[in-house]
Amino acid sequence: MDAGRGARGVRCIEAQVMDLSDDIAYSVHDFEDAVTGGYIDVAALGRREDDDALVSAMHSWIGGAYDHAELIAAFDRLHGLPFWISRWDASRRDQGRLKNLTSQLIGRFAGAATRATRAAHPQERLSRFAADVVLPPEIGAEIAVLKGIVAAFVMTNTTRTPVYQQQRDMLQELADVLVERPDALDPAFAADHREATSEAERRRAVVDQVASLTDQSAMAWHERLVG
Repeated sequence: MDAGRGARGVRCIEAQVMDLSDDIAYSVHDFEDAVTGGYIDVAALGRREDDDALVSAMHSWIGGAYDHAELIAAFDRLHGLPFWISRWDASRRDQGRLKNLTSQLIGRFAGAATRATRAAHPQERLSRFAADVVLPPEIGAEIAVLKGIVAAFVMTNTTRTPVYQQQRDMLQELADVLVERPDALDPAFAADHREATSEAERRRAVVDQVASLTDQSAMAWHERLVG
């Protein structure tokens, strides 16, 4: 799977790496947060109860990039990993196991992409448009499964809807200001904005900037730029 091509067209490998890094980080840490927040029933997930229904819910949330069979196979691979967790009681032992899972999954996903990219592009230097990030399809499906699990368990829980709406409004306001004030972008994103040849590419630089911010950073930027 080429992580840098699609509806947006060809993008430099640095931007592709950032996109994939975001994808990996959010999929893994959102899963971790959902477990610690009590949204995911780890024991039920470990018993693989109602697999078909869960995967159908995943599919409806993440779109049609992977079919039902691919998601089931990816779920099987994740569940079969020696560090996958099948219980959670918030004890120090289980917290350690969850942190180990987080670390192992990040290494698994990033390592697979690195090896596949290097295999496809053996030249010494990979920069700008000299190469594309290559994500093995099976790893892409595993990332999709993590996203799908979180979506199925968390996004359907309406208790946090007001919080999500507030966060969405804040990010929209921040993005609107940055569209008008590209000078406020970090240097790397400001460079992307200057080099853009279309309005869509300039807006993409703004979106990439906002997506790079942590929750606390986004609130600080909003306070500074929006007030």
